[in-house]
Amino acid sequence: MLHACMITYILTATAIVPREFQLQASLAILNGKDSIITAGTGSGKTLCIIIPLLL
Repeated sequence: MLHACMITYILTATAIVPREFQLQASLAILNGKDSIITAGTGSGKTLCIIIPLLL
């Protein structure tokens, strides 16, 4: 749960509000689960992978 709070803080502290799928995917990746992310171009899929790597 601490990771979820950290991700939310990082994303909202910089005035970027995460989309629901971004938060769910980031949490799944942090918990070691495999994830398939499907969304439109420019929707922030790469961010879902980069944020957990930085933590």
